[in-house]
Order: sequence, then C-alpha cells, then structure tokens
Amino acid sequence: MIERYTEPPVLVAGNSVTRSFPNGTTALAEASFEIRAGEFVSFVGPSGCGKSTMLRMVAGLDVPTSGSVERGEGEIGYVFQDATLLPWRTALGNVLLPLRLAGTKKAEAEERARAALEVVG
Repeated sequence: MIERYTEPPVLVAGNSVTRSFPNGTTALAEASFEIRAGEFVSFVGPSGCGKSTMLRMVAGLDVPTSGSVERGEGEIGYVFQDATLLPWRTALGNVLLPLRLAGTKKAEAEERARAALEVVG
C-alpha cells in the first residue's frame, strides 16, 4: 500500500487583510497567510508595521477593515504585549479568568491554570 502525504489542516487563514484606523493610519494592507496545525509561526518586522494588529485579529480581538481572518476549530492563545493582569487577583486567579469565562468547569480550569503556571514558573 502506498501512503500518501496529506497536509495538516489550516487553523488560521488571512485573506487580503487590511486594517485601517479612523485617524487614517493603515496598519496592514492586503496581508495573506495560512497557519497549519503543528506549525510555529512568527510575524516579524519593525515597530509599527502591524504585527500586534494582526495578532489581535487572529485572536478575534479586532476585525479587518477589509479582507478576512478565518479560524478553524480549536483554541487560540494570546499573550498581550502590555501587562493586563488584574491587580486584585492572584496569578492563579488571572490565569483562571479566561478559562472560566469560556465556560470551563472549575476543576478542569484549575488543573489547566496550574499546569500553565508550572510551565512558566
């Protein structure tokens, strides 16, 4: 039997993504990409070229002015560039928050949050 290679599924695709802001700044123009399962992808460029804007759209925190960002099944993790911790919560409480907001049951959320904190020390 001959085994055939099949490409991993596309998890995120950007199609002619443009993001302009009300002040007239265009952060991205006609950017296209595909991210497949198992890939490690970096957006690299000088300050102000649209890397964070693109990542916000991939995470679903912003939308393109034109074009599209399509996401497949699964979760997308996002680490903010600036500190966004809630100072009245513990480290565990901050990590638990998005899990609980997503509807993860308390025991599972705590297990996942503790595991994530263990990874980063």
